Amino acid sequence: MLMLRKPYLLYLGDATLKSDCKTAFGLHDWCGADVIGEWSLPAASVSVGAPRLSPAQAAAQGAGSIVVGVAPTGGVLPDHWQDDLEAALHAGLDVVSGLHTRLTAFPRLVRALQAKGVAATFRATGQTGIMIAGSGIAVDALVADFLAGAAEALSPDNAPGHWDVIEGQGSLFHPAYAAVTLGLLHGSQPDAIVLCHAPERLTIEDYPDYPIPSLREVIDVYLQAGRLTNRDVRCVGISINSSTLDEAGWRDYRIRLERELGLAVCDPMRGGVDRLAAALVAE
Repeated sequence: MLMLRKPYLLYLGDATLKSDCKTAFGLHDWCGADVIGEWSLPAASVSVGAPRLSPAQAAAQGAGSIVVGVAPTGGVLPDHWQDDLEAALHAGLDVVSGLHTRLTAFPRLVRALQAKGVAATFRATGQTGIMIAGSGIAVDALVADFLAGAAEALSPDNAPGHWDVIEGQGSLFHPAYAAVTLGLLHGSQPDAIVLCHAPERLTIEDYPDYPIPSLREVIDVYLQAGRLTNRDVRCVGISINSSTLDEAGWRDYRIRLERELGLAVCDPMRGGVDRLAAALVAE
């Protein structure tokens, strides 16, 4: 289990696409009280709206870690980011990176590192989730044979009435990441699942030849896979990223989806999750 030092300074490198900065935006949106500021190279054009602080300034204000908030396709950490990360280490910050390039691959950084109501618990399974929660297991970094076991260890039997809210990863319909999703689903043995969807997405991102099936078909496939380790698994609702819809469009879409599927539908950033919580507790 990883334990991270908060608050965070978000590092945006030289990012020019908001979609590459999902980690930074996720932290800013979901644990804003733990974000002290942001830092980036001059070429960057993306900002999450946090105060601009250098690593030294952030450390002086009590920051514990600098978080690489960019997740570009391929997950490679560019060499030219090393100056900023090394400066953060010298300022006394931990460097937190969820990219596929391990920090130990950079000798400069290795030298610097060696020198310094309803009971519920969020169980983080990915890099952003771990940074939000402060602990968890990055399941996509595990050997495949151990993935289900790690998911089970992350969410052991708990007290009656206590819910472990397990962070989902990938999709059973993703040609590259379905194995991670399946291992997480089998190992965590969920009693209930919540399907996450963005209405404007018609195909898997970066895989235009892989269309997303109807949500009813998606739910059926998830439940069929989940029944291998929990025969009573059920879907209790849909969580929607409605950021591309205006208020009227979101209202109409939510009502139509609730009628079509007979399930609670919400956008956590646009009205909260009361509908999902009520559906979960009512079961």
